[in-house]
Amino acid sequence: MSEVAMLRGYDRTKWWRLDRTLLLQACTNQLAQIRGASANPAAFLSMTETQLAEWLKSKVPDDGAISLSRCSGRHSRTVLGASLLARVREDMEKTILPDWITPAPLQLGSKSHGKLSANEWRSVVTIHLPITLISLWGQMATNTRWYQMLVHFMQLAIVVNLVARRTTSFSWQKAIVEHMVTYLHGIQSLFADASIVPNHHIALHVVECLKNFGPPHLWWAFPYERLNGLLQKIETNNRFHESFNRMPSDLERSITRWFGRATNLRALLQDNLLPSSVSGFYTVVKTYLKTQYVGFLDIDNKAVATDRPLVFPDLTRTNDSYTKKCFTCSHRKRSDSLVQEAIFIYDTLGCGIWDIQICSHIFHHAATFSPIEPTVPIASREARNSSIQYRNNGSIAFGRIMKIVHLDKLTGPSEASSAKTKVIVQPYRTLSPEDASQDLFRNQAWASVGAELVYAGIEETFHIVSPLDIVAHVAVCPFSAPPGQFEQETLIVWPLDWS
Repeated sequence: MSEVAMLRGYDRTKWWRLDRTLLLQACTNQLAQIRGASANPAAFLSMTETQLAEWLKSKVPDDGAISLSRCSGRHSRTVLGASLLARVREDMEKTILPDWITPAPLQLGSKSHGKLSANEWRSVVTIHLPITLISLWGQMATNTRWYQMLVHFMQLAIVVNLVARRTTSFSWQKAIVEHMVTYLHGIQSLFADASIVPNHHIALHVVECLKNFGPPHLWWAFPYERLNGLLQKIETNNRFHESFNRMPSDLERSITRWFGRATNLRALLQDNLLPSSVSGFYTVVKTYLKTQYVGFLDIDNKAVATDRPLVFPDLTRTNDSYTKKCFTCSHRKRSDSLVQEAIFIYDTLGCGIWDIQICSHIFHHAATFSPIEPTVPIASREARNSSIQYRNNGSIAFGRIMKIVHLDKLTGPSEASSAKTKVIVQPYRTLSPEDASQDLFRNQAWASVGAELVYAGIEETFHIVSPLDIVAHVAVCPFSAPPGQFEQETLIVWPLDWS
């Protein structure tokens, strides 16, 4: 029996016995029907069940029915239905992320994927859900419930982003408190049946921890949680008994061997010390080990060890030796147009010959940034470590890394003789003013995220920037716009600046 039928046939003098959540929803819907517009349940929060029932009886005719179509009972907090989850999964599959991001499972919302890890929850809250919800709900009227729920959720997403960064500041700490308080008020106004729980209260004290102890990756407990996860994956054959002669147990020996083997193998892979006879297993083993450590935690740990860009030359392996892919040229001899244009710019500082070293990648902000060939499609997973947000002449831009070059002046004036590493970036095509006015991602309510839409193409020009001008990787996702809304196909570029 539906809730509407239940209330129609239920004794009106006993409505006060009904579940408070059901009464709150019935009163809210009845008030909305009277006003002809959406109603705020906050007006009923201070009323008892008896008062709610009396108000409802005074507004509903004896033979009238009560609408509970929005939500009811234990399902009243359901927001992400099957159709919305299907859209989230679709966007997740199309979203291109750098290799240090741990994406949420594509079966998000089903029991098949099991329990989400902290890395996966962080991806869901700060990347996947915002991209889909802004695309769907951001275009609705500001007085609709869906738009209000989007603004409410983005308060939480912004808090998670600011709290989990590897740096902090007084302005960010102030913003964390403001967004968290707004989020808690939103719970009371949007979800009348929801309660403020201790975790909500504790979240208001996170700022005190940031002030006293610094960024959270220096003191949070996730490293121990990860260690527990790794220990659980070690095969023990259920042999946990202790030896009678007080020697280490089988479990302790297994753990020691497992950690020792993994550590030694990772060191060999990192220093390229594997002999040529097993070089064929290089990619397989490295991929396996990476799955054990990939994620935000690994990146945060690396960030503690280095804060300056590290440059890696492009090395071609020949048996057990390495040959550098280098060449020497002047502005009169050009083979690669992008590289040579960069050299031409430096030649204008002083005539001479440059030694140019093509670099395979740079390590900056505890992440790997690598170039991509111009022929690779825009929305290709091959470009996941190449799509970046960067600074160019004081402004923020989005683009793809095309080349990384290390320049060393061999001849010329001494004041111009210095080694430099430069990143050659081709920017994404920016929206026209008319299209930019329709960009949902630049909305003031979540503008601090820094996401925006760009055309699905790159400019013919390029920018030459320092590695220090790279802000962060970006997630790239095709945007599903109604036909004719924009001049061209568009992409969502979502900054991943957690430094």
